[in-house]
Amino acid sequence: MQSPPSQSPVILAAQKLTRQFGGLVAVNNVSFTVTQGEIFGLIGPNGAGKTTTFNLMTGLIPASSGQMLHQGTDISRLRPFQIAQRGIARTFQNIRLFGNLSAFENVKIAHHLHTHSQLFQGILNLPPTPAEEREIRDRFGQFTQIIQKNVLEVAEFLQWNLEQFSLDITSRHRNRRRRFDLRLNLIAGIYNYELSLLPNLAIA
Repeated sequence: MQSPPSQSPVILAAQKLTRQFGGLVAVNNVSFTVTQGEIFGLIGPNGAGKTTTFNLMTGLIPASSGQMLHQGTDISRLRPFQIAQRGIARTFQNIRLFGNLSAFENVKIAHHLHTHSQLFQGILNLPPTPAEEREIRDRFGQFTQIIQKNVLEVAEFLQWNLEQFSLDITSRHRNRRRRFDLRLNLIAGIYNYELSLLPNLAIA
């Protein structure tokens, strides 16, 4: 973990988060805080509940009890798109891309939270569509300099002007050096954009 500057504000806080699936307790009374500028890791073996915690943080599943706070506001009952609008996103271990679209088109879709063009403006290429298209293309060019092709999904989430980013990585690479370099490059690249990061780096 990297320590944040002193007196940094709390961006995200979990308070006694619990998630039960029938008789199985996947997440049990979990509490933590993430401050601005901090790199914070969730570490544990497979099945420890790290991915379930990410799902709770981003509204994919509701908590059985406890709260998730973003800048002091309870977001535990918000829907995923509402949480994304607050600047919180995550990746998935199984990369979710549109295989029939280009890399730029995938990233362009992720930018929809910050566009204002309506349907017919987009079809007819009327303002503000051209300006928004240029902005997306410029940002895509910047991000692809630091992000490798096999983690294109990260570029999608960087389009969202995030304050907090959850990176859920499964370590399927047999080459341990390659696995280490991938994680290190992602953390270094994202941290240079001054994001508060929660990387899931603990899967062997």
